Amino acid sequence: MAGSGAAWPDGLLDSARIEALILSGFVLGGSLLLVHGLCGRSFTQAGGRAAKVCVELQRKSFHMIGGCLVCATYHWGVK
Repeated sequence: MAGSGAAWPDGLLDSARIEALILSGFVLGGSLLLVHGLCGRSFTQAGGRAAKVCVELQRKSFHMIGGCLVCATYHWGVK
């Protein structure tokens, strides 16, 4: 925990750090979705490994955004 900012007395992360991580997850998930949107159609039409990678990018981005929604709901619900 050294160098990660202030911690609560029970050793948990600071609330601001959690919020920054949730926002980072949203940004990364949105970026993966953007990459899929920009080149997904051409890769899917080409087939092969590139198509599988594009499908995985879309799946991972939706899971990441959904996970951040769950974390945000839990975090601000408890807060």
